Amino acid sequence: MLPGQDGKLGTADDVTVTGDQPLSPGSDGSVTLPSDGGKVDRPDGSYNVPGGTVVDPDGTIHLPGGTVINPGGSVTVPGPDGKTGTDDGTTLNPNSPVVPGDNGSVTLPGGGTASTPNGNITLPGGTVVDPDGTIHLPGGDIVNPDGTVTLPGQDGKTGTGDDGKIKPNGPIIPGDNGSVTLPGGGTVTTPGGTINVPGGSVVDPDGTVHLPGGDIVNPDGTIALPGQDGKTGTGDDGKVKPNGPSISNPDGSITLPGGGTVTTPGGTINVPGGSVVDPDGTVHLPGGGVVNPDGTITLPGQDGKTGTGDDVHVNPSGPSVSNPDGSITLPGGGSVTTPGGTIKVPGGTVVDPDGTIHLPGGGVVDPGGNIKLPGQDGKPGTGDDVNIKPNGPSVSNPDGSITLPGGGTVTNPGGTYNVPGGTVVDPDGTIHLPNGEVINPDGTVSGKNSNTPTPNNSGSTSGSTAKTLSSNSGFSTLNSNNTTLPKTGDDSMNSAEAIALGISALLGVMTLTEVKRRKEN
Repeated sequence: MLPGQDGKLGTADDVTVTGDQPLSPGSDGSVTLPSDGGKVDRPDGSYNVPGGTVVDPDGTIHLPGGTVINPGGSVTVPGPDGKTGTDDGTTLNPNSPVVPGDNGSVTLPGGGTASTPNGNITLPGGTVVDPDGTIHLPGGDIVNPDGTVTLPGQDGKTGTGDDGKIKPNGPIIPGDNGSVTLPGGGTVTTPGGTINVPGGSVVDPDGTVHLPGGDIVNPDGTIALPGQDGKTGTGDDGKVKPNGPSISNPDGSITLPGGGTVTTPGGTINVPGGSVVDPDGTVHLPGGGVVNPDGTITLPGQDGKTGTGDDVHVNPSGPSVSNPDGSITLPGGGSVTTPGGTIKVPGGTVVDPDGTIHLPGGGVVDPGGNIKLPGQDGKPGTGDDVNIKPNGPSVSNPDGSITLPGGGTVTNPGGTYNVPGGTVVDPDGTIHLPNGEVINPDGTVSGKNSNTPTPNNSGSTSGSTAKTLSSNSGFSTLNSNNTTLPKTGDDSMNSAEAIALGISALLGVMTLTEVKRRKEN
């Protein structure tokens, strides 16, 4: 029997120490329990203590690892230096008497609070605290003396290859299920990568991170987005696969410093570093473009701002790639609408933020809808460029040619032509008219319905459906006046032509006869 805090035996705060073997009294009035331990009964509760425990006359219990159970029930943990009373110690205030362990640790059956050098932590029931200040949470998480948290990962065991780590910004709040809430945010690292998370994020023992906006960061580093309905696990969920660390923002969006891949119900897009993904799947690209959850892309146009009259709308056919300069590559093609009109483009097309379209064959569609083809030398910006002004939507074909469903105006080195709907213009400037005629880059015309172009005084050569506005070839091309010249090698002639030929022959004979008569005279 020990006198307790009042120093008097026979009072309410007396302390009783019992053991199966004899106790070893100390010169200071303390007692040491034998190797098999014993029991300490105090006013605040009963404690089963391991061998080697020392109990002071006031009831203070010194466990073998250096942990001290104070008379009021609070616990002083020595910390990494093994000494109480220094700056690295931890104080526990349990909600019920602790259970000492053989190694000097204590278990908090009813939970409690821990005041650590890194802040105060509310502990759930079943938490175990080691003498160095390491805190073992029920779900397998370990709060290290430096304040970081080790996650057991998907195998449920710490010390293996799938462990995770949390570096909190301030104190944490452990949950009853082993999860950890980060009121001040922090950094979470799993085998899948590292993410900076905002305040209010919750981390499960397996490394899953639940972000405030509803996003879920999986242990493999991929991120599930709740989509437009705000709920994960439904049909409109999105998925982000970052290239390297990512940052979760307070509004629930994700910043991808190294870029990555974003998949929504509308399709998949590779995005560059600096892209931001909203919980609903909207992607904000560094160049000002916006990828909508349905997969369509809005580019800012020439004024650099989305939501204005010169916005550019891209509808990809399949996955797309957002480039670091803000342009969009369309591996599967798609359609692009600018203030100048709509054009269907083939795979490999690149769309700039201002709406300029770079076609695979070297053609360029400016934001006004005008099209420049490279001409015969295959290089744009030289003297043989071809310029097209469509009447309405146009189609860029995989071979680099342009189809004009509504017709338009085409200028090549041979001249400028108004062409009808259905005309196809090759990259070198060759114009294929719907009736089978072909206007070559030099302005000559060939094809099944054409005639050899011949200069005339009316500014046209018969038979063509293309009307010449100007010509650089020395003759005019065909229009629709249907004035037909005889074809080369045609042996047939009509009656008018025969009469004219007979009269010409008769006049010739009469002229020769007159010349002969004069010579004879």
